[in-house]
Amino acid sequence: MYANIPPHSASTPREVHLVDPGSTDPLDAASICLDGIDLVVTTVHGRDVPPTRARALLARNRRHGSILAVTDGRMPGIDLTIASTVHSYGGIEQGRGRIKSITLDTTVHGRGTQHRTGRYTLTAPSFGETGLRWTPAPAGDLAGRRPLAAAQ
Repeated sequence: MYANIPPHSASTPREVHLVDPGSTDPLDAASICLDGIDLVVTTVHGRDVPPTRARALLARNRRHGSILAVTDGRMPGIDLTIASTVHSYGGIEQGRGRIKSITLDTTVHGRGTQHRTGRYTLTAPSFGETGLRWTPAPAGDLAGRRPLAAAQ
């Protein structure tokens, strides 16, 4: 994930566009979207992006001051990698019910960023509450666990 966040005014409207590139390369669609969209999220379908293609895409990204997030693959030259795996779900009892929380094991590393690993629980609001809650797991829950392998 490349994280170059430009300044944003609260009065500037935010838009979300979903683009299905069909059978074409999703990086071609992402490259075009970087010209006018602040945040572009794309997948590379589990493949490695060639270094020459990555350099051209990141140069276009920097030129337009956008944020480019790449999922499910590897791309050289990125500034930050965030990798998460599901540890457990909460709220499902006896094989049925609603998912009320998801616990993730997460690793973050990148240029100028210390390699960090943690476990976090995302909990849906209860009746009368608003907003999701992120809760870090107690340090004792991570004892003896080795860090996750993350792609960069």
